[in-house]
Amino acid sequence: FNKHRELTEPAKFHSQTVGSRGPVLEQDSVLHESLQQFIHEKILERPVHVKGFGAFGYFQTIYSMSEHTKLSFLQNSNEKVPVMVR
Repeated sequence: FNKHRELTEPAKFHSQTVGSRGPVLEQDSVLHESLQQFIHEKILERPVHVKGFGAFGYFQTIYSMSEHTKLSFLQNSNEKVPVMVR
């Protein structure tokens, strides 16, 4: 596969099938090699929030939500609660 890369590169996009709309053949070695390479490829994890950046502010209730919930910060109107969002 690697030896003849120039010759087999277009073959990656055209699988061997039975007829124009048939199933893919097991003998399609180019397809199998490209699938093996894709399956065993290591995908690195993205470093999320490594520097600890975030937005700081507050959440302010306008109306009391006591009839809808028992959360303490939603019981009183005009109450400010500090929040941090990444």
